[in-house]
Amino acid sequence: MTKAQATVKKLQDPFYFLREVLGIKTLTAEQNQIIDSVFTNKYTGVRSSHNTGKTFICAGIVLAFVIPNKMSQAVTTAPTGRQVKDLLWAEINHLYHNAKYPLGGQMNLTEFKIKPKWGAVGITTEPGKEADSAVKFQGYHSGKILVVLDEAVGIANPIWEAIDGIASNEDAHILAIANPSTTVCSFYKKLKEPDWNELSISSLNHPNVTEKKEIIRGAVSYKYVKEKVGKWCDEAAEHDKALKTFDFEGKIYKPNSLFTWKVLGEFPEQATDTLLSFYDVEKASERELSETGDCYLGIDVARFGSDYSVFCIEKNRSFTFKPFYHFDTAQITGEAIKIIKEHKPKKVGVDCDGIGSGVYDNLNELKNNGGFDYDFELIEIHGGAEPLDLGQTEEFLNLRAQMFWTLRGEINAISLEPIEELQEGLPQIQYKYNSKGKIQIEAKEDFKKRLGRSSDYEDALVYCNFLKYMETEIKMFFIK
Repeated sequence: MTKAQATVKKLQDPFYFLREVLGIKTLTAEQNQIIDSVFTNKYTGVRSSHNTGKTFICAGIVLAFVIPNKMSQAVTTAPTGRQVKDLLWAEINHLYHNAKYPLGGQMNLTEFKIKPKWGAVGITTEPGKEADSAVKFQGYHSGKILVVLDEAVGIANPIWEAIDGIASNEDAHILAIANPSTTVCSFYKKLKEPDWNELSISSLNHPNVTEKKEIIRGAVSYKYVKEKVGKWCDEAAEHDKALKTFDFEGKIYKPNSLFTWKVLGEFPEQATDTLLSFYDVEKASERELSETGDCYLGIDVARFGSDYSVFCIEKNRSFTFKPFYHFDTAQITGEAIKIIKEHKPKKVGVDCDGIGSGVYDNLNELKNNGGFDYDFELIEIHGGAEPLDLGQTEEFLNLRAQMFWTLRGEINAISLEPIEELQEGLPQIQYKYNSKGKIQIEAKEDFKKRLGRSSDYEDALVYCNFLKYMETEIKMFFIK
């Protein structure tokens, strides 16, 4: 073997390339397992907790695969263009430009080209046009090829089928990685297939957590995990595999669904009677939409001392929130006046089933006396009222059920401010069919017993979202 051949052989060792060429000094044990699996197996699937370096290691693997292997190709994809360009390819660009040595080739935002049919490319799959997007994967049949599916829970079935065609190549390697927020996806099904090597990244094993100090800058912290153990977990007397119990600081804990996928990197056991999935809520929290357009304001007024009064503001399907704690009706009215004058909503809806009627009366009096410099519709909202006739095929027990069910149908077209309470609570709203076959949403009291807080954010959201269907002249008939 010549000296040049020996050098190439050394560079083809991904661990050597990452360390000596890209200058990556610290990798976790789980990241090392992923690297070894990708270069050894055809199929590698990784369940990853939040903020543990999954996108970073994918970027390193792409460069370590393509650059040392002549005429090799890497294809990466994710459910949205932002995830392709701003996440994985941002990391690829960072590693390329900060390598210890010049790496050659031409690096662009979502493409790295060394020679024709030698390089890497990021492909966006357009939501709702997955079948058309699948065509973009045709023609990638290099002798040595890597496919990386980032945020794989959101990859639609036509894309998986196109990638199966690439995988027919003898020297193809597939890496699918995701935060496992839902079992209702092709990624979950793929990991059950015998050809896939399934790995996981748990925050509990991250060096920042085990050492209780920052070993890897910017990654998950011990403080974060300890806080979530206290908030999202209950102590258990003994281990139960079915409940995904775990050890932390000498005690056994049982996680809730949010902790299960965000911290443990495990698929959650989501009940079949929940209104929304964790995945849908997470994607809505990541979605970016323009905030120009009609504005609506929904107000949920706290009825108990430990609850929040929450204002939800919608602008062009983007929802933001303002919570207020221990405010009386006069104070809530004052805050409502400020928000109305600042944002000039087209419609304002107030929960009037409790003390919110006082806020409504105050606003209505001010409005009728010319207290605002523009006109808007002020609407009483009563969750126990009859549902509206919107042509929906489902039947609802009351307006509250209709409002929540309508949100279920629109969740994939809206943007939510990433508020932890909402991300935890919204996917845990439960529904059922009553004896007459009508959809019924659980009572606020039942939600509060399970989560330890009232559904203030969730209610304000559905009020605000539903205002576009409501008019002041609609008479609210109550169901007896």
